[in-house]
Amino acid sequence: MSPPPPWRLRITVEGEATPDEGGDAASLRVVFTQFGVSVVGDAPEWLRSLPALPLPRPQGSVQTTFVDEDLRVSRGGRGGLFVLRRRGSRPADDDDR
Repeated sequence: MSPPPPWRLRITVEGEATPDEGGDAASLRVVFTQFGVSVVGDAPEWLRSLPALPLPRPQGSVQTTFVDEDLRVSRGGRGGLFVLRRRGSRPADDDDR
């Protein structure tokens, strides 16, 4: 019996960001609105197109440490590192679909 093919998970999170009052220009308050998980690779169709789920609007903050036309690197309020790519900033690879 051979092992299953390798899969990668794609996790997407959507939210609304506003400038952090009293913070500097690199500080944002974030309210997360929904998230989704899908499987990338040779997976059954139902695993590749799971629906996005609403969130109970948890809040957080991020401090941007680098930004250019395509990428933003930020540190979250609890120390998490976020590397974000602007939607539509480059053509999708076959594995990104």
